[in-house]
Amino acid sequence: MKISANSRAEPAAPLTGAPLLVAAILIGLGNFLVVLDTTIANVSVPTIAGNLGVSSSQGTWVITSYAVAEAITVPLTGWLAGKFGAKRVFLTCFLSFAALSLLVNGAVLAMLNGYRTSTEPHLRAAWVDTRADVLVNAGVLLSGVLVALLGYPLIDLAVGAVVALFVIHEGWELWEAGGDDAG
Repeated sequence: MKISANSRAEPAAPLTGAPLLVAAILIGLGNFLVVLDTTIANVSVPTIAGNLGVSSSQGTWVITSYAVAEAITVPLTGWLAGKFGAKRVFLTCFLSFAALSLLVNGAVLAMLNGYRTSTEPHLRAAWVDTRADVLVNAGVLLSGVLVALLGYPLIDLAVGAVVALFVIHEGWELWEAGGDDAG
């Protein structure tokens, strides 16, 4: 893409061959995730309603809320991509998602903090799993920032390896805590 001082960026050439096939598969997988999320929400309505102490008809508001959020987000994302550029919008959304995931996992970890020494395996597992989620989210954010600042992509692998070792350690700790009575 060439940019001159007097003109805008030239549009990219249309995809053909293998890149077109890969793009089509990735878009299809993205759409599959939307359908999968909706299916998960539909299947979980009775559990959500039961856990919150509401009727199933009130629990269906989960589905309605998800559908409304998607109906608002899809055209808004298209408009934002047209106004600010698809790459900028994608990166902003990705980093926002990662940062908010880290924030939510941190809040859940704080809530579960009392269960870190629990003798009940499922409570201990919830704490260890959430701690691993926080490590993974922090690793994604850290490696993204380091790669962007330093421009050296192998930093991503180094941070990923360190995070993987921590997560493996968490899993091993959980395995050892389970003892012989797990199962």
